[in-house]
Order: sequence, then C-alpha cells, then structure tokens
Amino acid sequence: MIDFKLSTEQRARQAMAREFAERHIAPIAASVDRDQQFPWEVIERGILAGLTTMMIPAAYGGGGFDHLSVGLVLEELGAACAGMASIFGAALLGSAPIVLLGTEDQKQRLLRRIAEDDSGRYLCAFAVTEAAAGSGAASGDPQFGVQLRARRQGDSYILSGSKRFISNGGVARLYSVLARTHPTKPALSGLSFFAVAASDRLHIGKVEAKMGQCACPTTELIFDDVAVPACDLLGREGIGGIGLAETASFSGPLVSAICVGVARAAVSLARQHARRGDSPLLDQQGVAMRLFDMATTLEAARHLVWRALWENDQRVNPTTGALRGAPNLRLAAMAKVYASDACVRLVDDAVEIIGLEALVGGHPASKLVRDAKLMQIFDGTNQIHRIGTARLL
Repeated sequence: MIDFKLSTEQRARQAMAREFAERHIAPIAASVDRDQQFPWEVIERGILAGLTTMMIPAAYGGGGFDHLSVGLVLEELGAACAGMASIFGAALLGSAPIVLLGTEDQKQRLLRRIAEDDSGRYLCAFAVTEAAAGSGAASGDPQFGVQLRARRQGDSYILSGSKRFISNGGVARLYSVLARTHPTKPALSGLSFFAVAASDRLHIGKVEAKMGQCACPTTELIFDDVAVPACDLLGREGIGGIGLAETASFSGPLVSAICVGVARAAVSLARQHARRGDSPLLDQQGVAMRLFDMATTLEAARHLVWRALWENDQRVNPTTGALRGAPNLRLAAMAKVYASDACVRLVDDAVEIIGLEALVGGHPASKLVRDAKLMQIFDGTNQIHRIGTARLL
C-alpha cells in the first residue's frame, strides 16, 4: 500500500519554508518584481537558513535533505514569488554537478566552501545554455550544442566563449560550467563540467529584461580566456553529457515544484475572489465547476511531482549523495511538462474568474501570468521534453 503521508521531518521543513515565504518573501514580491532590484536581504536570510545547501549531503556540511523535502520547500517559495524561488532553485542546481560528478577531494573542498560560508552571499549558478544551444545543449553533433571551449594548458584549462540566459548570473560566486573539451567528439564524450569561480576575466554581458520572474537575474556570461585550475574539472574529461542527464533528472521535478507553488497561488486567488460579496461567483454553476477542475488539476500536478521526487530519493544515498541505478528521465520530463502546462492553464483560469480586476492596478494575478509562462520554457522547453522523452515511452 502506498503511503502519501509526509514524515514528521518533511512536514517540519514544509512549515519552515511556508513561514519563511509568508514572512520574508510575500511582503516584498510585488515591489521586487516592479523595481527589478535583487533582494539581497531576503536571499541572505534564506542562505543562512540553509535554503541553498539543502541538496548538499550532510557529509560535506549541507542539509542533506531528501528530494521530496526540497520539492516541498520550493513549492512554498514558489507560491510566494516564482522569481525568488528560482534564485534558490538555481543555486541548488549550480552545486548539483559537484555532488554528482565531483571527486571526493572536490566535494570536500568545494561543497564545504559553499555550505560553511557564513556571509549570506554565497550563491551558485548552472551555466549550460548558449545563444545557439538551449534545450539541445548536449547535441550529438559537435557542430551544434555547447560551443564554449576548454583547452588544456599546463595545470589549467582555458575557457573561451559565452553562455546566455544564466540564472543568478552576476550574483553567483561559483558557476558549474559545461564546456567542450574536445572539438570533434560527440556530446557524450566531448563535454565536461568545470567549477568556475567569479573572476575579473569572467565578464557579465547582457542582463536580460525579462517579462516575468524579475527577481532572478538572467545574464550573459563572457569567458575571456578564463584560466580554471585543472583540479576544478569535475570528475574527469568527457563526462559532462552524463552529468547533464543526471542533473536533468533532478532539476525537472524541482522546477515542477515551483510550478505547483505558482499554480497554488492562482487557485487561491480565484477561490478568494469567487467567495467575495453578497452574491458570490461561487454560487454560479459554471464558476463552481471550473474551481473544482482547477483544484483537481493542482492535486494531480502535485502528486506527479511528488512521484518524480520520490523516484530520485530511491537512487540517492542520503549521507554521501552517491547514486545507484539509472536516472528516470521519463518521469522527470513528465512532471516538468505537466506541472508547467498546468501552471499556465490554472493562472489563465484564475484571470478569467477574477476578470478585468486581475489585469489592472498591480493585481497579484498579473504577476502570476508573467511568472508562469517562463516555467514552460526554462530547464528545457516542453516541446523538447516531449520529443526527446517520447523515445523512452
């Protein structure tokens, strides 16, 4: 018999995240979105509370959270502000290649540096996307996909090229960068991950003016012959494609959890509006049926996300982060596609129930419209997930 009850520890982590979101994130979400100023005060609080080190194993100083717990936390943050949730999510993703590919020495050195920093300013970022390499970054054809080059030169690798649409760009101290270490080999053997510290030669290029999730900076990174010590090549040369697949199996369900949070906020706004006044909309059968369908879709999305997170937990040693078995890319893609599509649909339903009021005067629903759309695009577009995963069915 399957047990859908959360453990005492998981409920405590969920409650902690909900309190943090309601106290620190929700009150400033609208102003941060409007002014597009990075919310360092809130992010510092979150870092010091362990929200960026949840997935670092306890053996290296991190929180050692199970994946379902991380998903519960991100849903709460996403319900308050998708942009700020994405800052924390991008930081988690940025440290993932170190956990997944790093040697024991690299884990002790790099993960402890992240986990033990007490400045409240240590963020990570995941740098894969390029101008011509987004969802197809790991293309098997070396003429496509990642083109950022990493050339071995003595005890260093020289990185040259650029990345684009990098979340936490310009505020991160450490970037997990996917680069091509061999110009002609296919993706599975020609790509490698590097842990790259922010430096004078790593330039921040264009800062994107996004439609939604404005709290999270998204930038271009320009690598002007950046020298990276060979000891910061994660694992060994040629396993970047494998690391990217492993990371995707983790990131998809976590992005999906933020989607569930945004969708939950939309359903809540619609429900509140439908109950207002002496003649509430809820008394109308059409509105009542739509609210029922919205709540049902939300529950379905949440439980698919939970299933994908649970699947990941079955593979992970909770103490060391070591993996066993193959990643369930099929389920990760299903969760991401269904949850993000449901998120957009439920936000749209909420706007239709609320009406014109949702589109004027800075109504919270207008922010949800802009935030939700991005969920279908980043971490691999839904179309790419559908095409790629259809072969695994």
